[in-house]
Amino acid sequence: MFYKLKEKSYMNRKETYIMIIISKKDALTSADRYNAVCDFIVSHTYPSQNTMLGDSWRIFNYYNELGSGGHEGYLTWTTGAIPETDIQSFYDALIHTLQEIGAIRLAELEKTYGLLLWQKYHALEKGEIEEDEFYNIVRLADKAYLDYEDTFIKQMWAYAEELFPKLFTVID
Repeated sequence: MFYKLKEKSYMNRKETYIMIIISKKDALTSADRYNAVCDFIVSHTYPSQNTMLGDSWRIFNYYNELGSGGHEGYLTWTTGAIPETDIQSFYDALIHTLQEIGAIRLAELEKTYGLLLWQKYHALEKGEIEEDEFYNIVRLADKAYLDYEDTFIKQMWAYAEELFPKLFTVID
């Protein structure tokens, strides 16, 4: 793959970012395009300069981590990936992106449980609370997520299709 700089609009803002050149044979199916987008996005560290990369990085990692480890796994991952001083803006941006792709129920879920779980997780790590206090909330949040997961999967695939032409240029 080759990289070049492009300028495009994203959520009514002009931004310069890397556009990847991909061969047509590597982008034939929606699964090919989804995997290309996902691989590119999650290969970055927490981006703060580019809105599109930041938004997509947060939501793809949210999707991947919740799908594999629930809210506890997601919190373990965010603890290593997000500076603690930036957690409020991180959750605000995640909630905004969830709303943008139509995942309103998940945005509400994160408004209700996101920062609370973050605080309880860190309190548990410091020995300030009992495990049950944390895990009771995790169970509620995970159940709410699992009730919506099938819809969210479809929204993520649609989001990847929307991102693909903004990130990739297909050549023969």
